[in-house]
Amino acid sequence: MKNLPDYQEQVKHNERIISDILQKVRPDVWVLMDLLDNTHINPYIVFKFLRQINNIMTGSRWGQVTLVIADGVAKYIRGEDTDKIEELCIIPPKEIP
Repeated sequence: MKNLPDYQEQVKHNERIISDILQKVRPDVWVLMDLLDNTHINPYIVFKFLRQINNIMTGSRWGQVTLVIADGVAKYIRGEDTDKIEELCIIPPKEIP
């Protein structure tokens, strides 16, 4: 039969080993994991936010991502892909062909 405190110590030891390996092999992923562990932010929300950024970057590469939070609950994450045109809305009469 497992001695529970020894088991919990082994779990913590294994987590430290995995964290050390991840920090050396993929420091970018380790930073995200450490941030999630320390802030307790729901990783599903971060995943959805990153997916919206990717959708914009594979589209027009212009846009914004909006996260709406109400009473501590993420209500929606919206990615808005935008066409950047920088054109006058009103063409002065002399410039009409």
